[in-house]
Amino acid sequence: MSVIVTGGEERIGLNVFKSLRKRGVDVTVSGDNKLSCAFYSKYTQNFFVYPRPESSINAYLEKMLEVTKKKRPEMIFPVNDSTLIPISKYREKFMRYTKLPIPDDETILETHNKTKTIKRAIENDIPVPDTHFPKTVKEVERLSMDLEYPVVIKPESSKIWVGNKIAGKMVSYANSPKELVEKYRLLYEMNKPPLIQKLVQGDGYGYFALMNHGDVRAFFMHKRIREFPPTGGGSSLRESVYVREVKSLGEKFLKDLGWHGVAMVEFKYDEKDKEFKLMEINGRFWGSLKLAIASGVDFPYLLYRMEKDGDIGKVSKYKTGVRCRWLVGDIYNLVSVMAGAYNKDVGKNFNRLQALKGFFSSRSKGMNYDILDKADLMPFMVNLIYSGGTIINKVRRG
Repeated sequence: MSVIVTGGEERIGLNVFKSLRKRGVDVTVSGDNKLSCAFYSKYTQNFFVYPRPESSINAYLEKMLEVTKKKRPEMIFPVNDSTLIPISKYREKFMRYTKLPIPDDETILETHNKTKTIKRAIENDIPVPDTHFPKTVKEVERLSMDLEYPVVIKPESSKIWVGNKIAGKMVSYANSPKELVEKYRLLYEMNKPPLIQKLVQGDGYGYFALMNHGDVRAFFMHKRIREFPPTGGGSSLRESVYVREVKSLGEKFLKDLGWHGVAMVEFKYDEKDKEFKLMEINGRFWGSLKLAIASGVDFPYLLYRMEKDGDIGKVSKYKTGVRCRWLVGDIYNLVSVMAGAYNKDVGKNFNRLQALKGFFSSRSKGMNYDILDKADLMPFMVNLIYSGGTIINKVRRG
């Protein structure tokens, strides 16, 4: 029993790795730097560093293929976009030596493309935010005078393949026609035509599933309580819930795709229209994975068993009311709100007093944490060093 897990520098890779190791699976964890937090876990036996795909896709693939040939693992879990996209494209080279429990490359690329995702949702009568798909700056100039602000400008893909590198593209906000045209032009020059969406005000929900070629084998849902950045990013605090409509919409979308493996479908409850609207899909493991595990749905191990045995019994029950916290992200959520960061993005003031109360009231005994683990402290300490500078820069940019 052996698996290679990528992304050991992030909480996703750490929790996938620890899930499998605790079940007795032989795991080699990999990451893009020596300070990858999973390397310092007490569960770690084997690890290696690969070149960052953001610097050189070819070097990353060469290293991954070299280790795969040598170790001949049962399977590889590429847990983030930067490591998944290259392996998916060159899967035939890897599948000579191992298994890849992921959908076909065409499906991965379709869901990675926000324009195609939204259009597919519309075709399947799944509610989405009011969305426009302009193809030129001229179109945006005409459109800008008719929109209700603020709006969100989203790149077609958050990670794109540029030459020999994986590059990231950021979401932007506009509060006026002039700002929209300026920010659209900047993103348009850097990427394919971005899409423009009405900003949805409301709580965020996630539907998470393990699919076996279009058949649901396990599912889970959560509600976001806080995020970093506060305007919309990874959840820094969330709670397990069961919402029938979220389940129905998420399941419908993944079944239509014939999805295989794990996926997250993100929704927001539109307070104005009183309905759940699809925001995006992530065809991989997700940052808040620890909450699902703590609630009784161990997605990494279930995926491993399904790929090994061909199928698993359906998992349809889990604990609700369980909470889990990304402590580093939650600290910087508080810092950014207190500093007034991001207010200008969405034309909204985040309440400082509420932020303080919310932060300190989350220190309950039953709280679960994405990385912090009293029985395995080193990954948290290393991650604090590794991620702190990056997050501080995000706050400053706000």
